[in-house]
Amino acid sequence: MEFWSIINTSSGGCDSDSEAEIVGILKCAGVTSSKAWCGESDRIERAFAEAATRKPKVLVVLGGDGTIRTAAEACTGSGTHLLLLPGGTMNMLPRALYGESSWQDTLKNTLGEPAIRMLSGVRVSDNLFFVAAIVGAPGLWMEAREAIREGDIFDAVEKSGIAFEAMFDTTIQHCISPEATEEAEVVAVNCPLVSDQMSE
Repeated sequence: MEFWSIINTSSGGCDSDSEAEIVGILKCAGVTSSKAWCGESDRIERAFAEAATRKPKVLVVLGGDGTIRTAAEACTGSGTHLLLLPGGTMNMLPRALYGESSWQDTLKNTLGEPAIRMLSGVRVSDNLFFVAAIVGAPGLWMEAREAIREGDIFDAVEKSGIAFEAMFDTTIQHCISPEATEEAEVVAVNCPLVSDQMSE
């Protein structure tokens, strides 16, 4: 079985040494055929494009929520199984799937007792999400946060100003059903994976 690994060192929770760690853990689990990409966002984009074309059996992804969402988008419907490891700052999807554990333990435990799990998701325009989404002006604060994380203070200040202004000027029309159309400043949506009210 062919395993590919994609490690995004821009994500904040892993580095260039992570590639050797993943390869070592795969070898200990008996994986003899593997290929890895390790680097920042530009190299990772090319790796996802190749994975979408070549369709490996298993794709191990170590990165943040954006990297993991890109992997899910690239591999949807391809037959590739995703093994999603927490390598970012929030790690919402890996935490929802595997609980609170390091990416090393998550990889070892999953290889030791593999199980296939189907994920539901939601599409908004061309964007997929699998855990939750915040739609509306408050969501703009995430862009300011990312700019701070990347160390771009000027961009963070600019995006914070845009988010602050939009909070008072933006409303969203939404409908749960044709009979229930409302307006709100923000709409939060949870997927079944993290919902306390919906069964698997």
